[in-house]
Amino acid sequence: MTTTAEKTLIANGLERKKPVIQQNMILWSDLYPSRYVWHYQRSHPYQVLIGEILVEKTRHDVATIHERFLQFFPSFADLAAADEEKLSEVLVSLHLEEHQRLFKQIVKGLATLDELPRDYDGIAEISGLKHEGIKAMLCFGYGLPVGVVNKHVFRMLTRIFANELPPLPSAGLIEAIGESLAFVADPQKYNGAMLDVSELICRSKVPSCRDCPVYSQCDYAIDVQKSKPLVQKVA
Repeated sequence: MTTTAEKTLIANGLERKKPVIQQNMILWSDLYPSRYVWHYQRSHPYQVLIGEILVEKTRHDVATIHERFLQFFPSFADLAAADEEKLSEVLVSLHLEEHQRLFKQIVKGLATLDELPRDYDGIAEISGLKHEGIKAMLCFGYGLPVGVVNKHVFRMLTRIFANELPPLPSAGLIEAIGESLAFVADPQKYNGAMLDVSELICRSKVPSCRDCPVYSQCDYAIDVQKSKPLVQKVA
Protein backbone atom coordinates (compact mmCIF):
# COMPACT_ATOMS: atom_id res chain seq x y z
CA MET A 1 0.00 0.00 0.00
CA THR A 2 1.26 3.46 -0.90
CA THR A 3 1.78 5.67 2.13
CA THR A 4 0.62 9.28 2.42
CA ALA A 5 4.21 10.48 2.21
CA GLU A 6 4.78 8.44 -0.96
CA LYS A 7 1.58 9.77 -2.51
CA THR A 8 2.74 13.33 -1.82
CA LEU A 9 6.14 12.59 -3.35
CA ILE A 10 4.54 11.10 -6.46
CA ALA A 11 2.10 14.01 -6.80
CA ASN A 12 4.94 16.50 -6.56
CA GLY A 13 6.96 14.58 -9.13
CA LEU A 14 4.01 14.48 -11.50
CA GLU A 15 3.35 18.19 -11.13
CA ARG A 16 6.99 18.98 -11.83
CA LYS A 17 7.58 16.59 -14.73
CA LYS A 18 4.20 16.34 -16.44
CA PRO A 19 4.36 19.47 -18.66
CA VAL A 20 7.75 18.57 -20.15
CA ILE A 21 6.86 14.89 -20.64
CA GLN A 22 3.61 15.75 -22.40
CA GLN A 23 5.10 18.47 -24.59
CA ASN A 24 8.19 16.48 -25.58
CA MET A 25 6.21 13.35 -26.40
CA ILE A 26 3.88 15.32 -28.68
CA LEU A 27 6.86 16.99 -30.38
CA TRP A 28 8.58 13.62 -30.78
CA SER A 29 5.47 12.15 -32.41
CA ASP A 30 5.53 14.94 -35.00
CA LEU A 31 9.12 14.10 -35.91
CA TYR A 32 8.80 10.31 -35.74
CA PRO A 33 5.32 9.04 -36.68
CA SER A 34 4.39 5.72 -35.11
CA ARG A 35 5.11 2.40 -36.78
CA TYR A 36 1.36 1.83 -36.89
CA VAL A 37 -0.77 4.13 -39.03
CA TRP A 38 -3.78 3.95 -36.68
CA HIS A 39 -1.57 5.36 -33.88
CA TYR A 40 -0.93 8.66 -35.67
CA GLN A 41 -3.73 9.07 -38.20
CA ARG A 42 -7.39 9.47 -37.36
CA SER A 43 -8.71 6.01 -38.12
CA HIS A 44 -12.08 4.33 -37.93
CA PRO A 45 -12.54 2.35 -34.69
CA TYR A 46 -12.80 -0.84 -36.78
CA GLN A 47 -9.33 -0.25 -38.24
CA VAL A 48 -7.98 0.37 -34.75
CA LEU A 49 -9.64 -2.79 -33.43
CA ILE A 50 -7.99 -4.95 -36.10
CA GLY A 51 -4.66 -3.23 -35.51
CA GLU A 52 -4.69 -3.76 -31.77
CA ILE A 53 -5.65 -7.42 -32.18
CA LEU A 54 -2.67 -7.88 -34.49
CA VAL A 55 -0.31 -6.02 -32.12
CA GLU A 56 -1.38 -8.35 -29.32
CA LYS A 57 -1.41 -11.59 -31.30
CA THR A 58 1.52 -11.25 -33.68
CA ARG A 59 4.75 -9.25 -33.81
CA HIS A 60 5.48 -10.29 -37.38
CA ASP A 61 5.20 -7.31 -39.74
CA VAL A 62 2.05 -5.98 -38.07
CA ALA A 63 1.71 -2.88 -40.26
CA THR A 64 1.78 -4.89 -43.52
CA ILE A 65 -0.61 -7.56 -42.26
CA HIS A 66 -2.97 -4.84 -41.03
CA GLU A 67 -3.00 -3.19 -44.46
CA ARG A 68 -3.60 -6.49 -46.26
CA PHE A 69 -6.32 -7.59 -43.85
CA LEU A 70 -8.20 -4.35 -44.51
CA GLN A 71 -7.93 -4.94 -48.25
CA PHE A 72 -9.90 -8.16 -47.77
CA PHE A 73 -12.29 -6.78 -45.13
CA PRO A 74 -12.23 -2.97 -45.44
CA SER A 75 -15.12 -2.28 -43.09
CA PHE A 76 -16.99 -3.43 -40.03
CA ALA A 77 -19.83 -4.64 -42.29
CA ASP A 78 -17.49 -6.62 -44.56
CA LEU A 79 -15.99 -8.56 -41.68
CA ALA A 80 -19.36 -9.06 -39.98
CA ALA A 81 -20.70 -10.59 -43.19
CA ALA A 82 -17.68 -12.82 -43.83
CA ASP A 83 -18.35 -16.52 -44.22
CA GLU A 84 -16.13 -18.99 -42.40
CA GLU A 85 -14.44 -20.32 -45.53
CA LYS A 86 -13.42 -16.89 -46.82
CA LEU A 87 -12.20 -15.83 -43.38
CA SER A 88 -10.08 -18.98 -43.06
CA GLU A 89 -8.55 -18.44 -46.50
CA VAL A 90 -7.58 -14.86 -45.64
CA LEU A 91 -6.12 -15.76 -42.26
CA VAL A 92 -4.01 -18.54 -43.77
CA SER A 93 -2.73 -16.21 -46.48
CA LEU A 94 -1.67 -13.74 -43.76
CA HIS A 95 -0.10 -16.45 -41.59
CA LEU A 96 -2.73 -15.89 -38.91
CA GLU A 97 -4.20 -19.38 -39.02
CA GLU A 98 -3.45 -19.98 -35.33
CA HIS A 99 -5.83 -17.12 -34.50
CA GLN A 100 -8.79 -18.42 -36.51
CA ARG A 101 -10.82 -19.21 -33.41
CA LEU A 102 -10.45 -15.63 -32.14
CA PHE A 103 -11.39 -14.03 -35.45
CA LYS A 104 -14.38 -16.34 -35.85
CA GLN A 105 -15.50 -15.28 -32.39
CA ILE A 106 -15.15 -11.62 -33.39
CA VAL A 107 -17.12 -12.17 -36.61
CA LYS A 108 -19.88 -13.92 -34.67
CA GLY A 109 -20.05 -11.04 -32.21
CA LEU A 110 -20.02 -8.36 -34.90
CA ALA A 111 -22.96 -9.99 -36.66
CA THR A 112 -25.21 -9.08 -33.70
CA LEU A 113 -24.16 -5.41 -33.59
CA ASP A 114 -25.08 -2.30 -35.55
CA GLU A 115 -21.79 -0.63 -34.62
CA LEU A 116 -18.67 -1.29 -32.60
CA PRO A 117 -19.00 -0.82 -28.84
CA ARG A 118 -17.59 2.38 -27.34
CA ASP A 119 -17.19 1.20 -23.75
CA TYR A 120 -14.54 -0.89 -21.99
CA ASP A 121 -16.72 -3.92 -21.24
CA GLY A 122 -18.26 -3.97 -24.70
CA ILE A 123 -14.87 -3.86 -26.42
CA ALA A 124 -13.56 -6.60 -24.12
CA GLU A 125 -16.49 -8.87 -24.93
CA ILE A 126 -16.31 -8.45 -28.69
CA SER A 127 -12.51 -8.47 -29.11
CA GLY A 128 -10.87 -10.63 -26.48
CA LEU A 129 -8.22 -7.91 -26.12
CA LYS A 130 -6.17 -7.55 -22.96
CA HIS A 131 -6.50 -4.51 -20.73
CA GLU A 132 -3.91 -2.38 -22.54
CA GLY A 133 -5.40 -3.28 -25.93
CA ILE A 134 -8.85 -2.12 -24.81
CA LYS A 135 -7.39 1.14 -23.52
CA ALA A 136 -5.62 1.56 -26.88
CA MET A 137 -8.94 1.04 -28.64
CA LEU A 138 -10.56 3.73 -26.48
CA CYS A 139 -7.72 6.16 -27.20
CA PHE A 140 -6.92 5.54 -30.88
CA GLY A 141 -10.44 4.54 -31.90
CA TYR A 142 -12.45 7.13 -29.99
CA GLY A 143 -9.91 9.79 -29.01
CA LEU A 144 -10.41 9.40 -25.27
CA PRO A 145 -7.69 10.70 -22.91
CA VAL A 146 -6.81 7.35 -21.35
CA GLY A 147 -3.34 6.04 -20.62
CA VAL A 148 -2.22 3.00 -22.63
CA VAL A 149 0.15 1.27 -20.21
CA ASN A 150 1.60 -1.95 -21.60
CA LYS A 151 4.71 -3.65 -20.18
CA HIS A 152 7.04 -1.25 -22.00
CA VAL A 153 5.25 1.91 -20.87
CA PHE A 154 5.12 0.46 -17.35
CA ARG A 155 8.91 0.06 -17.38
CA MET A 156 9.44 3.56 -18.73
CA LEU A 157 7.20 5.20 -16.14
CA THR A 158 8.92 3.36 -13.28
CA ARG A 159 12.23 4.68 -14.60
CA ILE A 160 11.05 8.26 -15.06
CA PHE A 161 9.63 8.40 -11.53
CA ALA A 162 12.17 6.06 -9.88
CA ASN A 163 13.03 8.51 -7.09
CA GLU A 164 9.39 9.20 -6.26
CA LEU A 165 8.00 5.67 -6.37
CA PRO A 166 8.02 3.01 -3.63
CA PRO A 167 10.43 0.07 -4.21
CA LEU A 168 7.77 -2.18 -5.75
CA PRO A 169 5.09 0.06 -7.25
CA SER A 170 1.77 -1.60 -8.00
CA ALA A 171 0.30 -1.85 -11.48
CA GLY A 172 -2.57 0.34 -10.31
CA LEU A 173 -0.22 3.09 -9.18
CA ILE A 174 1.72 3.14 -12.47
CA GLU A 175 -1.52 3.11 -14.44
CA ALA A 176 -2.77 6.08 -12.41
CA ILE A 177 0.38 7.98 -13.37
CA GLY A 178 -0.14 6.95 -17.00
CA GLU A 179 -3.73 8.17 -16.91
CA SER A 180 -2.67 11.53 -15.48
CA LEU A 181 -0.03 12.05 -18.18
CA ALA A 182 -2.43 11.08 -20.98
CA PHE A 183 -4.83 13.89 -20.19
CA VAL A 184 -3.65 16.10 -23.06
CA ALA A 185 -5.22 17.84 -26.04
CA ASP A 186 -4.11 15.04 -28.38
CA PRO A 187 -4.01 11.76 -26.41
CA GLN A 188 -3.54 9.79 -29.63
CA LYS A 189 -0.23 11.48 -30.43
CA TYR A 190 0.89 11.24 -26.81
CA ASN A 191 0.10 7.54 -26.40
CA GLY A 192 1.51 6.66 -29.80
CA ALA A 193 4.80 8.27 -28.83
CA MET A 194 4.86 6.64 -25.39
CA LEU A 195 4.30 3.19 -26.87
CA ASP A 196 7.10 3.59 -29.42
CA VAL A 197 9.63 5.35 -27.20
CA SER A 198 9.13 2.88 -24.35
CA GLU A 199 9.64 -0.14 -26.59
CA LEU A 200 12.28 1.10 -29.04
CA ILE A 201 14.34 3.49 -26.89
CA CYS A 202 13.63 2.71 -23.23
CA ARG A 203 14.59 -0.90 -23.76
CA SER A 204 14.74 -3.34 -20.87
CA LYS A 205 18.42 -4.29 -21.08
CA VAL A 206 20.17 -1.53 -23.04
CA PRO A 207 18.08 1.65 -23.03
CA SER A 208 19.23 4.44 -25.32
CA CYS A 209 18.68 7.17 -22.74
CA ARG A 210 20.30 10.03 -24.65
CA ASP A 211 17.90 9.45 -27.56
CA CYS A 212 14.84 9.69 -25.32
CA PRO A 213 12.69 12.83 -25.64
CA VAL A 214 12.13 12.91 -21.86
CA TYR A 215 15.70 12.17 -20.86
CA SER A 216 15.89 15.34 -18.74
CA GLN A 217 12.91 14.24 -16.64
CA CYS A 218 13.96 10.61 -16.07
CA ASP A 219 15.38 9.71 -12.66
CA TYR A 220 16.85 6.49 -14.03
CA ALA A 221 18.63 8.19 -16.95
CA ILE A 222 20.00 10.96 -14.74
CA ASP A 223 21.33 8.44 -12.20
CA VAL A 224 22.97 6.41 -14.98
CA GLN A 225 24.56 9.56 -16.37
CA LYS A 226 25.94 10.43 -12.93
CA SER A 227 27.50 6.99 -12.50
CA LYS A 228 28.67 6.71 -16.13
CA PRO A 229 29.20 10.23 -17.51
CA LEU A 230 29.32 10.62 -21.24
CA VAL A 231 32.92 10.86 -22.41
CA GLN A 232 33.36 13.63 -24.95
CA LYS A 233 35.59 12.77 -27.89
CA VAL A 234 38.52 15.07 -28.45
CA ALA A 235 38.51 16.57 -31.93
